[in-house]
Amino acid sequence: MAGIKRLVDSNELKTNLWKKTIKQKGNKHPYFYYNKLVDAFTMLLVDPVNLKRVVHYIDEHVALIYEQENKEIIGIRIEAFEHSFLPKYSELEKTWRLSDSHVEINDFGDLTIIVEEYKAKIANELFLTTHKIIEEQGVNLPVYA
Repeated sequence: MAGIKRLVDSNELKTNLWKKTIKQKGNKHPYFYYNKLVDAFTMLLVDPVNLKRVVHYIDEHVALIYEQENKEIIGIRIEAFEHSFLPKYSELEKTWRLSDSHVEINDFGDLTIIVEEYKAKIANELFLTTHKIIEEQGVNLPVYA
């Protein structure tokens, strides 16, 4: 992101937690938070409570979130998510829009099942979409696939 001085170089960030999470992907889904007011999507690999985290911008949309004390990458943040990021990536946009899923929701039980299924789909698409952008800045994050 132009004009923002990074606290650390991208290649100083660590990916150990990321690799561990990918190996255990069937056991735990990331934490998601979408703030519609500021149009920002955040995905964390760890419980967001009591974290001292730093946002490390890769470009005008994508930022890595890392723990302040050990520089371990714990998540991704996307700015202008629905406004300008999603329209650039049709597969992610299609996954994001439940209206495109053709899934019938009859009750709250259906909704909770769909949310859990879509967390994995969204995480996978988000990792695939942002992988190249992040890698170009010297951070080698394994693909969540």
